[in-house]
Amino acid sequence: MGAATPAIPASVDEWLATLASAPGEFAALLRAPWAEQLERGYGHTVREIGQQPVTWVETATRLRGLGPVLSESLAGVESVVFTGSGSSVYAAECVAPCLQEALGVPVSAVPAGLILTHPETCLPPNGRFLVVSLARSGNSPESRAVVDWLLECRPRARHLFITCNEQGALATSYRDRSEVRVVVLDAKTDDRSLVMTSSFTNLVLASRASAIRRPARSARNASLAARHRSSSTKPRACAGRRRAGSTRSRTSAAAAGWARRARPRSRCSR
Repeated sequence: MGAATPAIPASVDEWLATLASAPGEFAALLRAPWAEQLERGYGHTVREIGQQPVTWVETATRLRGLGPVLSESLAGVESVVFTGSGSSVYAAECVAPCLQEALGVPVSAVPAGLILTHPETCLPPNGRFLVVSLARSGNSPESRAVVDWLLECRPRARHLFITCNEQGALATSYRDRSEVRVVVLDAKTDDRSLVMTSSFTNLVLASRASAIRRPARSARNASLAARHRSSSTKPRACAGRRRAGSTRSRTSAAAAGWARRARPRSRCSR
């Protein structure tokens, strides 16, 4: 029989020491002095990859204690829209299918820039819905612009922010709004390296946990989810726009332009 898998230590440093004691190239990278890791440009990246199992346990524990927040956010909604910018929207795409099955309502993942440029193609046309904004830093101009537009133009929408940065705009700027709930993950998940690693997987885990405290699934919700599954197999008018190679530059420019404009009368006519 093979050796038993060691238990995950309570601290990241203990866990990284365990990984560093193993054979292999990854362990060799961890054994190098911290100053050398930084000089070679991989220190934060390797640490953030290695720390993930410990942070997953911490995130699961944190979300277990936030059951009332999740229940309040989901109560009475007829659909859920996950959104974010960059890698955060990929995290949304990871969880949307399984959450739809668990929650019994239509669940979609939509880039923040697409909501700004073509909201009519990707938001529920009516009814009460929940918008879940995923963000590592919470400072993306697209993410903030989406929230501002929805608060003004779609007042029936409810909001849940899941972010890794307690100092970010999403975590600090909307706490006085009754329709907004904020979940801030442990500061260790706020990756400092170029790519999202532990922030990505913890955003996925925290999003998946929203189904644990779901309200009772109604027959109406089950019917809505089934109808959404059927329609999602059909070609969508916005698919071409969404996958076009120029999407990122176009949506970034749209977000920057949105921040400069101050014409409330036209904001909701997009």
